[in-house]
Amino acid sequence: MQLERPCRERKIEKPIMGLCRNRKMWRVFSVVIVVTFLGGCFMAISSLMKVDSNQEVEAARNAVQHVKKEGALRRDEGRDYNSREHLKEKSNIMQIHESVARGRNKTLKSRSGEPIELLAALAKMKNTANKTHAKIPGMPNMQETADWDDPATWPPPNYNLHAFYYPWYGSPEFDKTYLHWNHEILRHWSEKEAKKWPSGRWQPPGEIGANFYPQLGPYSSRNPAVIEDHMKQLRLAGIGVISMSWYRAGLADDQGKPSDDMMPTYLDMAHKYKIKMTFHCEPYKGRSEVTFREDVRYIIDTYGMHPAFYRYKFKGRLLPMFYVYDSYLTNSSDWARLFGINDELSLRNSIYDGIFLGLYLDTQHRSDILGSLFDGFYTYFASNGFTYGSRWKNWKLLADFAQKRDLLFVPSVGPGYVDTRVRPWNKMNTKHRSDGDYYDRSLQAAVKVKPDLISLTSFNEWHEGTQIERAVPKTFNNYTYLDYGPEGPNKYLLQTQKWAKIFKGTG
Repeated sequence: MQLERPCRERKIEKPIMGLCRNRKMWRVFSVVIVVTFLGGCFMAISSLMKVDSNQEVEAARNAVQHVKKEGALRRDEGRDYNSREHLKEKSNIMQIHESVARGRNKTLKSRSGEPIELLAALAKMKNTANKTHAKIPGMPNMQETADWDDPATWPPPNYNLHAFYYPWYGSPEFDKTYLHWNHEILRHWSEKEAKKWPSGRWQPPGEIGANFYPQLGPYSSRNPAVIEDHMKQLRLAGIGVISMSWYRAGLADDQGKPSDDMMPTYLDMAHKYKIKMTFHCEPYKGRSEVTFREDVRYIIDTYGMHPAFYRYKFKGRLLPMFYVYDSYLTNSSDWARLFGINDELSLRNSIYDGIFLGLYLDTQHRSDILGSLFDGFYTYFASNGFTYGSRWKNWKLLADFAQKRDLLFVPSVGPGYVDTRVRPWNKMNTKHRSDGDYYDRSLQAAVKVKPDLISLTSFNEWHEGTQIERAVPKTFNNYTYLDYGPEGPNKYLLQTQKWAKIFKGTG
C-alpha cells in the first residue's frame, strides 16, 4: 500500500489540498499552468509579428509601386529604363516583397552573394522609398553631391586621365550669337537618303543641337564663370588633364569662331584648380607637315612656359603632348619628316620636340602610325565598334602592338553616344548609357589592358552625346531631352571619380 505524500503547505484550502495529496494530479496541474503561460506569450508575440509583417508587406508594396512609377517616368522621358541595373533593382525589390507576403526565406542573397537579413533589407528598402533624395540603391548620398564645391573634399587630380574638351560654344551675351548650340542638321551623303530627313538649324535656347541639355544652359565658352565651373566639375571627377580642341589662330570649325585667343584664360583657370592642359590639334584645310610644324612651334612658344602646360615623361624625357586628330589625312612619309631625326623639318631633339599621338581608326592605320614615326596613338570614338580602334575587344591587341614597338597606347572611353539631333540618320551608332553601365564597361575594358594613359570622350562634346558635364531634364516643344536619371547632374562626374581612383597609369 502506497502512502500519501503529506502536503507541504498546511494553510492551503481544502480543494487545493486534495489536489496536493495526489502526486499525479500535481504534475498535471503544473503542466497546465506552464502551457497556459507559454500559450499566452505565443499569442502576444504572434499579434505583434502580424502587425509588423503587415507593415512590412505594405512597405514592400509601396516600394514596388515606386519602382513602377520611376519606370513610367523614365519611359515618358525617353530614358533607357530596361537597363541591366534597373532590372536588377526591380527584381530585388520584388523578391523581398514576395518573401514577406508568403512568409518564406528568412535570409536573402545580395548581388555579391552576401546574406542579408530580411528585416534589415526591408528597413533599408523602406528608408530608400521614403527619403526624398535617395530614390534607388546606389545613388550617391547627399554629402557627396552637396560638397562638390568644397575643394577640401575633392580627390587629387589623376594626370593619367585625360578628357577631351571643346571651347567652341557661344551665346549672345558673349559672342553676339549662339555658336554650336544652333548646330545645323547635317545632310546624309546620299541625296536619296537625305530627302528622308529634316534640314535647317536648331533655335536656342529651347532647341539645341544635342540630345541632352546642359545644366548651365546654352552657354558661352568665353564666359569666365562657365570656365571656372567646368574646372570645378573636372576636379570633382578626378580628371587631371584636359585635351583642348585647338585650331590655329584665325581658324575654326564650320559651326564656330576662332578660339585660340581664349587659351590664356583656360590655362590660368586650369592652374587655379591644379589641372593641366594639352592640345588636341584639329584638322583644317591645307594642313601639312609644314603647317603643323608651325602650329607646334606656336603652341610651345606661346603657352609652353605656363605652369598648367602639360608635359609627360616618356623614354626618360619630360615633353609636351599633342593629340593629332585625323592624322591619317596626311601621308605617313610627310609626318616622318617631322618625327624622324634626319630631315631639316624634324622636331626631334629640339626645344619643339614632343610626344605626338596619331588617331588609330582601322587596321591599315597600324602601318601609318609606324611609318609616320608617331610616339603612340589614341582611338577617340566613344561608340564601341564604330571603328576597329574603338572596339573594346580589340584593345588587348592594340596594347600588345604598342608595347612591342615602344609606343604609347591611349584608349578612349566614353559614357555613351547619340548624335541624332545633328545626324538624324545615324541611329545605328547610338550607344545607350544604360544608367552608367556602358561607361563602366568601357572603363573596365581600358583599365584591363593596363595602358599608360586613358582619354575620355568627352567632357563636353554635346552634339555627339558623349559629355560627362552636368545635364538636366528639359522638355521643349514636345521634345524631351535625355538626362542622367534620378542620380542627378553629378552622376557621370562621380562615376568618373570612382575610376580615377582605380586607374593608375604610368605617368
